[in-house]
Amino acid sequence: MDAKIAAAEARTDSKFAAVLARLDVINEQLRTSREELRVTRSNVWSAAFAVMGLIVALAALAATVAPASFTAGLSMRELAREEARASLEARLAPAVVQPSPAPKADAHAR
Repeated sequence: MDAKIAAAEARTDSKFAAVLARLDVINEQLRTSREELRVTRSNVWSAAFAVMGLIVALAALAATVAPASFTAGLSMRELAREEARASLEARLAPAVVQPSPAPKADAHAR
């Protein structure tokens, strides 16, 4: 009877050892998953900061360039107005008739 009990305990101990080994494997997989998650999280944060930096840089560029573009647009508008006004005035101005030169007297005709 003691031999049967000892055999049952041995089987239980071996099963318990197998379960512990599986738990160690699962624990190692969890540790690896956590490390991968940490790396992924840091990559996501890095990408987010890069995108935010790009947005700030584009906003700064727009704030720097926009006033100059606006001023250039205003000066271009004024130039176009002046050209249109000059063209309109040239079309509407009365045509000045130039007198044709008088024919020269032919010296041989006398």
